[in-house]
Amino acid sequence: MKRKTGKLVVKVFYRDDCPRCHGIFDKFEKVKALLPPDIKIKKYNLNKRYVRAIARKLCIRRIPAIALYNSVYFVGIPDDDDLIKMINYVYKHPEHAFTDELSK
Repeated sequence: MKRKTGKLVVKVFYRDDCPRCHGIFDKFEKVKALLPPDIKIKKYNLNKRYVRAIARKLCIRRIPAIALYNSVYFVGIPDDDDLIKMINYVYKHPEHAFTDELSK
């Protein structure tokens, strides 16, 4: 497996009409001080057609969903500790992240 390089992008899949989905952004605001300062959190609104195509490639069937290096790590809203631990671990050890099939 190739070592991952570059900035870690946390991809958050949601819909405007999903009441639970907006809670995930509150969660990131709450824990951002405990995350690496140079990660990027990118929002993917499933109301857009091109985002639905990305979600299909990642096999996302439920939302909210969180992907790191194009692999889904969480579906639903994770506990604060689980979210912090996973993002920090993948940030520090990108070679242990799931394979990035979409970048090929």
